[in-house]
Amino acid sequence: MLDSLYPSIILTAGGTGGHVFPALATAEACLEKGASVTFITDMRGKKYLVSQEKITVKTIAVARFGGSVVDRLKAPFLLIKSFLQSVKILRNAKPVAVVGFGGYPAFPAALAAWVLGVPVILHEQNAVVGRSNRWLLKIAAKIALTYENPRFLSAFAQTKSIVIGNPVRAIFQQTPYTPPSDSVNLLVLGGSQGASVFSHVIPDALLLLPKHLQQKIHITQQARPEDVAIAQQKYAEIGIKATVAAFFDNVPELLATAQLVIARSGASTCAEIMAVGRPSVLVPYLHAKDDHQTANAIHLVRQNAAWMLAQADFTAQSLAELLTLLLEDADILSRAATNAAQAAPQQAAEKLAQLAIGS
Repeated sequence: MLDSLYPSIILTAGGTGGHVFPALATAEACLEKGASVTFITDMRGKKYLVSQEKITVKTIAVARFGGSVVDRLKAPFLLIKSFLQSVKILRNAKPVAVVGFGGYPAFPAALAAWVLGVPVILHEQNAVVGRSNRWLLKIAAKIALTYENPRFLSAFAQTKSIVIGNPVRAIFQQTPYTPPSDSVNLLVLGGSQGASVFSHVIPDALLLLPKHLQQKIHITQQARPEDVAIAQQKYAEIGIKATVAAFFDNVPELLATAQLVIARSGASTCAEIMAVGRPSVLVPYLHAKDDHQTANAIHLVRQNAAWMLAQADFTAQSLAELLTLLLEDADILSRAATNAAQAAPQQAAEKLAQLAIGS
């Protein structure tokens, strides 16, 4: 009786923010619906979950089939270990479903669920199906997608798929957009570890802006720890007000006050920008697997909600020209903000939670 009233759900995700944040949003929705939640991840992912008292967090070994020769030799043994660890966790938790969000830990956990007869639900955050999810498409009962027809989704998998969008944590709320006038709040997000190229190109680009624009700008920038002092010094030399840090714990508030965002185009970043409703300049990470960040950015560009600069084209001159165009035209930024908000999926986390609980 208790199991039916309080279903157990297992969520599993790799150790990057792009995998963990949508899973965390789904966990919040599951808890709201009265389910208990166990989260299977690795040590990297655990750091995003340290404050989640209502979620049981389990870590498993990680088998990496890339990297060094030693890593590749160890991978099969670690995969067996992580599979057995997952089996033990599932037998204790007795979940009604296991929801995988991609990344290395998600594979053995989903495989264990399939072997034990527990329904497997996959969520794909990107416009390109990730490698872990690709391996699991055949055993999944349902596949929840962020975008229609992502690359590498098989015809068979398409029959089991539903488009719901990318779950976003409830703290990201749509807020009214105020275009720049006497001041410009520019927000720079570089992904979970910052982006070194931003710390070198953006200050040089702002130096090329007309003086009247320079005087209006306040920039808040996430940078790699080793780049923080460099970026701060460059902005001080230009005379631009700047707040530079390796990590911000108030990104929802920063997005709410931003008038233009410069960012990588990881799945979670794009989803959060849309959830709040902000115009953005997106610079896909050059080495993202299968170039999925470019595919993510193109989606927003097609919605007339963002502008994309490939990293090869991300120069001080090209960025300065684009920023001058955008910051001189309040209407174009307001339209992009409206389009971003309209492109945001509605209740993706709640839909995925219901899919899991109802499985």
